[in-house]
Formats: sequence, C-alpha cells, structure tokens
Amino acid sequence: MPEPRPRIYASETELSIMQKDADGSALHMLSGSHTVVDKSPHPETRRIGTMLSNGSRYYVDVGGRLEYATAEDTSIGDRLIVNEFASEQFVIDSLLRHMRANDGIDKLIVENRVIDDHNETWGYHMNLSADGTRLRRLDETYLHQLGIALGTTQLLTGAGMVYRKQGRATYSLMQKTVKIDCDFNAGTTANKPLINTRDEPHSGGAQGVKRVHVTSRDKLVSQWGTGMAFGIASLMLSAVEQGKAHGLRVDETEHDRNVALRDVAHLHAYDLSLERPSDDIPRILLAKKAGYRTADGHKRYTALEAQLKLIEMADATELSDEEAVKLEQWKEAVTDMERDPMLLADRSDAIAKLALLRQVAERDGNDSWQNSTLLKVDHAYGMTAAITRDDANDSAVTGLDVYKRSLPYKLRTKQFRGDHPTDAVLLDRMLHAPKTTRAGVREYYMMNEDLQSVDWAGVVLRTGTAMNKSIPLEPWDTEPPTAAA
Repeated sequence: MPEPRPRIYASETELSIMQKDADGSALHMLSGSHTVVDKSPHPETRRIGTMLSNGSRYYVDVGGRLEYATAEDTSIGDRLIVNEFASEQFVIDSLLRHMRANDGIDKLIVENRVIDDHNETWGYHMNLSADGTRLRRLDETYLHQLGIALGTTQLLTGAGMVYRKQGRATYSLMQKTVKIDCDFNAGTTANKPLINTRDEPHSGGAQGVKRVHVTSRDKLVSQWGTGMAFGIASLMLSAVEQGKAHGLRVDETEHDRNVALRDVAHLHAYDLSLERPSDDIPRILLAKKAGYRTADGHKRYTALEAQLKLIEMADATELSDEEAVKLEQWKEAVTDMERDPMLLADRSDAIAKLALLRQVAERDGNDSWQNSTLLKVDHAYGMTAAITRDDANDSAVTGLDVYKRSLPYKLRTKQFRGDHPTDAVLLDRMLHAPKTTRAGVREYYMMNEDLQSVDWAGVVLRTGTAMNKSIPLEPWDTEPPTAAA
C-alpha cells in the first residue's frame, strides 16, 4: 500500500479594513480595493490575474472586500503560523504602499474580526485536503464528527467577542458561530454553514482528493489557537479516513433538519442571559449538555465530555508527527479546562480576551457587557495594524514597524504559547512560496516564464504560436513537470 500523502492546509481571509480620509469624514470601509491589489503588492512579487508568485491569491471578493488566500502547505506546525502571519504582513505592506500613493487617506485600520459592529460577517475559511477514496462525499455522513469538534471546541479555537443582539449583550466564545445557520451547505454568503460542501482546488483539485472547506472559524491572534483549529480538524479527518470516527452522533431527533450541529455550536458559544463580565461564562457554557447517540444508547454530554470522546477516536488513529503533537496539546488543554477554563489565557483568544475585558470592567466599576469601553477593547484586541498618515509620509517605516505597535504583536510575543516567526522568516514567506507543494512550482513559472494565465491547479505558457501550452499541477508537485521529465 502506498504511503499516504501529507495533508495540505491553507486559509482564506476576507479582510476587515476601515478607512479614514483626510477630509475628516467618518470611518468607512476601504475604498479602491481593486487599486490596492492591482497597484500595491510588494514589488518583488509578481501578480498574474489574482495569483501571486509567492503562491498565494490576492483579490477583491464579493462586495468589494479585499481577500487573501494563503499558499498550499503541508504543515500544521511552525510553517502554518508563518503562512498565516506572512499573509497579514503582505496585506499591511500593500496598504502602506497604497496610502503612500493616495494623499487623501489619513488612516487605515486592519482588524481580525469576522463579525463587525452591525453583526455582518467577514470570512475566514480553513482548507484541508482529504483522501477522496475514503471520504467520498462532503456531507454529514462523513463529516459529522468534524462538525461535533467545531461545535464543542470553541473555547479553544474561538476569538471571543462582546455580542450584542436585540438590546442585550453577552460574551460569545466564538465570533462566527453567532451567524451560522446550518450544518452543511454549498453556499457561504447565505444560509451560512459550519462546513461548506463546495469542493475546489485550493487544497485539493486532484483525482481522489477532496477539499474540506471549514467556513465557520474565527481569524485568531493566538498562534497556539490557529494551530489547534487546524490540528483538531486534521485529527478528525484522519479518524474519518481510517474508519475510527464512529460511536458519537448528535441526536438529530431533537433538532430540525441540517441544524443539529449548528445548535450544539450555539449552545456552547453564548447565552444572552449572561449579561455580566463577572459571570462564570466559560464554565457555564462548557457545562451545558446536548443529546448524543452513542454505542451505549442515548447520552447527554457536555462540551468537555464530547471532546473526550473525540480524543478517544484520535487516539485510535494512526497520526502524522504534527498531528500527534496537536493531540497531546488538545489533551492538556481539556485537562486545564476541567480544572479552570481561565488557565487557557496563555493559549486561547476567547479566554485571553475575556480576562482582559474583565480587568477593564473591574477598573471601570461597570459589571455589564453594555459598557462601551469593552467594545473599544474588543476591537483593539484584533487590530493587527493602524496605518497613519505619518507612517505613509516616512519612507523608513515598514509594514513590520506598523504591526509591531499592535496589541496582537504584544500578545503573540509576550503571552501566547509558541514562537513568533522572525522578521527574516516573515519577509521570505511574503515574497516566496512554500517549496512543499505546487505553490513553489507556480512561483517558478510566474517568475521565469511568459504566462498566459495561472490558477491553483496549473499554468498556461505562451509559446509564440496559436497553441499555448497548458501545464496541470498536482497538489504535491515540488518541481516543474518539464524539469522532472
């Protein structure tokens, strides 16, 4: 039997960028997104269509929103974090260049939030490849246990937010959950699902390969949380591929069709009756129980108990070295959650932000989530860049300089577990593609050949004749097929 190919990982981020103009008008969404992607990418990269020579995709999505999709890679360890942080740096650098070419802009603010003050959503999507010969369909038959993991691990992998609805306010462990409508769906803009069923080539595109498209996650500050979000998803897919994901299903008889997993996610994310920062929100949410069908009949499990069942499945699965590390980290986190969820403030955004907001509420003497100061702190927590006119006017200022003033940078370097990539490593990934997948091959062709077009799955070379040359690329190609021949 051939060795299994390494799983491929990538993400897409729809960027929340606010603009303040020099005329003093109110903040508004970034204008001129097409100009940003067309005119302001780093000059040492090349952009053809929507694809960048660094292996990524930089484009304008629905509604004029700027979006960045990372290059495919095969790591849920350090390289995953490098890819995520480098994508932020590429965008900050691009926006700084855009400001320098446009004197009418006074300030640009980049946030990680996926839910804005009007409860509108901004996408952050995780992409993972899967063995399509074993995971035959992207539906609840094969992905139910992944859905349970998404709904019960939000304390670990959520960004947290002050959630306001119908005149009430509380704290939600995960931002995106409050806008999830169903379990599975092919769309992402309406009837938003936990797991999207659209199979496209970002981390798949080859025969026998599926792309699992998780559209219900938050964009995180914590490098530990980002690795854990991808890690848990990868562990569940490995369990499915090896026939170990069984014996635990949400009892659909207690729910309407295609919303059982969504209901579990809502149950463990927020409770609008918890209106005070001093409420023991994490423990209360973790203690809520959902109905499950198990090998022993109907059971009611808390989020912690359901996670322990999922961990048993992962323990019975043959794992990659990086998956095995994530499994041990997951076990440790569950143990700490059981003792005191606030112990995860050095790993989880949801808990770190809650601890910070509680400090502010206590300082203000205002034990209410309606406290307007808490909303300001909530925004600052995920603000990766605030680019000013002074920054744009000073040619010595770099995107890294802007980023290093931010609260996310301080949290990543002083509070959260896991190393922060060096400046040199971030710059290299901003400019160059990973060499572990076809992303590196696309870079070779984009920088060295005359291309008609390029997309995730291949390139088309101009030949000087009526017939251009199409070169398809498999996800795991690491050198040009012509060179390998």
